[in-house]
Amino acid sequence: MRSVVLLCFTALIMLFSACSKKSIIQPISPQTIVATVNDTARVYAFNVTVNVISGGAGNSANFKAYQTGTSNSMYIFLDNFVVGTNTLGVSTGNDIELFDGAENLYDSNIHGGSGSIVVTRFDTINKVLTGTFSARVYSRADSLSYIDVSNGGFSMQYQ
Repeated sequence: MRSVVLLCFTALIMLFSACSKKSIIQPISPQTIVATVNDTARVYAFNVTVNVISGGAGNSANFKAYQTGTSNSMYIFLDNFVVGTNTLGVSTGNDIELFDGAENLYDSNIHGGSGSIVVTRFDTINKVLTGTFSARVYSRADSLSYIDVSNGGFSMQYQ
C-alpha cells in the first residue's frame, strides 16, 4: 500500500512539473495513460486493460485505463497501426474515447473529431507499446460539445 501511495505521489509531481513546460507528458510507468484534458493534467493508471494483436493483417491494440479516485476513463483503439503517425478517424479504425464522469462519453470518431496517435515503440519481444497522442473528442450526446486532449502519452506492457 505504501508503494502505491508513493508511486501516485511521484506521478503527480512529475505530471505537474511536465505540464508547466508545455511538453509532452511522459508516462511514469508501464500501464499508464497521461494527458492534458481541457487544460487539466490527468493520469489514468487504475485497472488497465490491454489487448494487442500482432501480425497477420496488421497490428491492432486497444487499452482502457481509469483515473484513480474517479469514474473517468480513457479508451484508445489502434487498428492496423504502424510505428509512426496514425490518424484518428472512422475510416482508419483508430479512435480515442473519453468517459468524463456520470453520462458524458466523448469520441474522436464522431461530429468531426480529429487527432492522431504516434506509436513511438512497438517491441514484440519485450511486449511493450508506447506512444503519444492528441485529439479533439466530441460528445456523443451533443455535437457542439467537445474536449481537447493534448500532451498525451502511454506506456503499455502486454502479454
